[in-house]
Amino acid sequence: MKKTKINILDHGHVEYVEHMGSDLTVVNAARVSFNKESDWSVDEDTLADKDIKLINYLAKHQHWTPFAHPQITLRVKAPIFVRTQLFKHKVGMVENEMSRRYVTDTPEFYTPVWRNAPINGAKQGSYDFVDPALAIELDHISEGIIEKAIETYKYLLQN
Repeated sequence: MKKTKINILDHGHVEYVEHMGSDLTVVNAARVSFNKESDWSVDEDTLADKDIKLINYLAKHQHWTPFAHPQITLRVKAPIFVRTQLFKHKVGMVENEMSRRYVTDTPEFYTPVWRNAPINGAKQGSYDFVDPALAIELDHISEGIIEKAIETYKYLLQN
């Protein structure tokens, strides 16, 4: 089946990778920590030696989450609050994510569309958006905090 990628929000996406999987699925679920991906060595039944070694290592050291991926695999790029809700409400779902221990790049930040607080018992998210002038001010404040956070992150990496 063809990979299907749907863009969401400003920088996010959900991508169907495969279903029911294979040994290669296990390998690539483990390699996501390093933002790497393997492919079949010769045909769809032959793994490269490095991938066979990885599967043996995972089994020996009881790293079980990659072995749960041969069901359905999705790649999701979303703001942390969406990721938290997705993982919070999982049933039979496991996750692996890119690790900043192994991959260094500038983090991306989600900028919300600002809403007023609900009043008089209104449901969450059902109230109007904030005044455009206030939204500009809130964006400006957020951008300043984000710039400082990135600056601090880079400083910490250097030191």
